[in-house]
Amino acid sequence: MDVMQVLGAHGIGTGAPAGAETANEIARSYSVASSSSALAAGSLVELANTNQVRDAVITGDGVITGATNLVGTIAASSARESQQIKVKEISPGLFLMAWYDSGGSNCTKVAVVQELNGAFTVGTPIAITDATGNSRFALAVVSPTQAVILYGVGSPNVKAQELVINGFNITLGKSSTSTSGVDQNSVLDMVYMGNNFFVWTAMGGTYSYGKIATMTMTDTGFTFGLQAAFQGDLSYFQQLYRVGANELALIYDYFVNAVGYYQVIRIYEVDTLAQTLAQKTALTMNSAAGAARGMDLVQIDSYTLLVGYCNPQPTLRIITLTRDSNGKVNGISQGNPVVLDTGSDDIRIIPYSNSRFDILYATGTAIKSRGTSIGPGGAVTTDPVITLSSSATSTVEGLRTNSGTVVIFGDSTDSLKIKGLVKRITNVIGVAMNAATPGQMVKVLLKGIAKGFSSLTPNATYYVDSSGNLTKTGTATKLGVAISATELLIKKAFWER
Repeated sequence: MDVMQVLGAHGIGTGAPAGAETANEIARSYSVASSSSALAAGSLVELANTNQVRDAVITGDGVITGATNLVGTIAASSARESQQIKVKEISPGLFLMAWYDSGGSNCTKVAVVQELNGAFTVGTPIAITDATGNSRFALAVVSPTQAVILYGVGSPNVKAQELVINGFNITLGKSSTSTSGVDQNSVLDMVYMGNNFFVWTAMGGTYSYGKIATMTMTDTGFTFGLQAAFQGDLSYFQQLYRVGANELALIYDYFVNAVGYYQVIRIYEVDTLAQTLAQKTALTMNSAAGAARGMDLVQIDSYTLLVGYCNPQPTLRIITLTRDSNGKVNGISQGNPVVLDTGSDDIRIIPYSNSRFDILYATGTAIKSRGTSIGPGGAVTTDPVITLSSSATSTVEGLRTNSGTVVIFGDSTDSLKIKGLVKRITNVIGVAMNAATPGQMVKVLLKGIAKGFSSLTPNATYYVDSSGNLTKTGTATKLGVAISATELLIKKAFWER
């Protein structure tokens, strides 16, 4: 008998499903988690992870902690502040955060933050004092004990600084300042891959062009090398992402004089040994020019990307890549835009899985979130809007931990805030075959014919929605097919779906 903990999702019926096991039926016994509600026979059940998912996951979306002040301040003046907070995971529940502190020191600061069961512990921040006046920087975690921050130190130079991490303590290690190649003073993003750093920078002040450059860490410091330059007016928002073993995606705002800004995506093939880049494809994502605002991207699979941008409405698009017989990208297309709300300045996509996401966005006066699912055929569905703060700046950052999504933002008093958010994600595995309360054992039908439902539509396919209920509307979680008004055939166990 396999014993695992489960959470009860919302009940669907009152009758018990078939109890006998056959060659075509799989049923297993589990322990009901202490955080679960009582299970009725016929209820859908979902796995509880080893980190004891909270009741909020059962009852729906919700904030699990209030806003917590962090040490330091952040300017609340304009949309440009979306570049002023960076956060990277060190290990589960532990992350490195950097921000531009405008509270007198006007320099970049870094700190280690731990999230445990919805509570946050912040290590003592360390100031990068020669970053004074430059509010843009890039951050990359190399290992649990090592990270790198890159920032401008006045045109035309940038500086790479090693951060040595020991628990909550950070010390400064080796460093180097560029003397050629990377001739910008505004660093926007950085990706670590193949023992190299790929850096995106933009010219300070005029933003007349941008560059992707390579950077390598040595025993004594860092070396820099230029790889690709883009002429033309680039705006404030550009970011790099690793989307394959040897592929990079660049998204950025492209400015056309007297017209406005367009959002563009480029895909590059990377030779990490030769430290070279080759553009494979590119796409302008919006047909009408708009404003320069924040952007983000996550990879769903080797063919599919989810991109978010503000133009100025927070907008999502599915980007589809085509590949040749060798698996190399040779084409790109996009789906229809999904507009989440009215105007916004910044957006972040926080994945729970390859089909479920938290979308965070900053409007300049509020921080908001919408749960989003990617269903069959790339269909995008969204949950209702949750307002996380009504006193906020134009910047938001976030990442996923065991308890949910960590949200970091600046409020209207210039204080840097952090809060935790649990968004619902269904992990339904089957149907309870008996009633049980927390701590008791429940037998769960994982594959076979579940009985005891009512008003099912014969031959209809049933899915599980974001609230844990059966629905005929397609979602990312397909459960089974109704064979009568009271019976549901679960054709595949959850590990086969």
